[in-house]
Parts: sequence; structure tokens; C-alpha cells
Amino acid sequence: MLNQIQLIGRVGADPETHTFQNGDLVSNFSLATSIRFKDKNSNEYVEKTEWHRIKSFAPLSKFVSTYVEKGQLIYVQGYLSYRKYIDKDQIERTSTEIVADRIRLLSNKTKTSDPNEKSGFDDMDSDIPF
Repeated sequence: MLNQIQLIGRVGADPETHTFQNGDLVSNFSLATSIRFKDKNSNEYVEKTEWHRIKSFAPLSKFVSTYVEKGQLIYVQGYLSYRKYIDKDQIERTSTEIVADRIRLLSNKTKTSDPNEKSGFDDMDSDIPF
């Protein structure tokens, strides 16, 4: 059987990293991906954005907490995971998230880089179908 997800998108907010009691790290962040298609009725192009919850564990979470930040274009590979939990109002909820086992930075925007530096992806045509 296969449970594998591959996404390229933009980070929605700076990752939140937490430490477990045993010292291991976990990082969480959101990732936006978009598809573009032609609307049948209006014959105009429409863009649809999907938001994904990304979770990473040590040692990948150390990389995430150090290098990943809001607005960055990244590649994420991982697997789909469903989790049940009880919220603060004692209501059972289900969460869908992607547990990352590989993350690759596709832009140079990092916490230590020059904010005026271009990545090489900034002037690419947005009509690229991936």
C-alpha cells in the first residue's frame, strides 16, 4: 500500500516548534497550494487555493524551526495522517495533517538571508502547471 504526499507551495505562517518532555521536537505550519483552471461558464481562469497542515518531527523539525518561514516556497514530501482529539469544549474533533519526512527549500528566503535578495523563482511565469 502507498500513503505518500508531495506538495509544492508557500508557507502560510512561521512554524511553531514545541519540545516534548523527552526533548524531541515537533514543528507545525500551514502550506498553501494552488491550482488554476478555466471556468466553463465564464471562460476565465480561476485560481483555487488549498491549505494543508504540515507536521514534522526530529530531526527534520530542527531544520524547519531554523530555515522555514512565512512566504517561502518549499517542497514537502510525507504521508497523510488523521488524528482524533478532544477540544477545550470537550468535543471530539478530527484533524487531517501531512507528516513530513522530507522538506526542500525552493527559494532563498531564510531567516538568515538578505531580504532584498531574489531567489530566481520570483520572476518565473505563474502559468507553470505545477
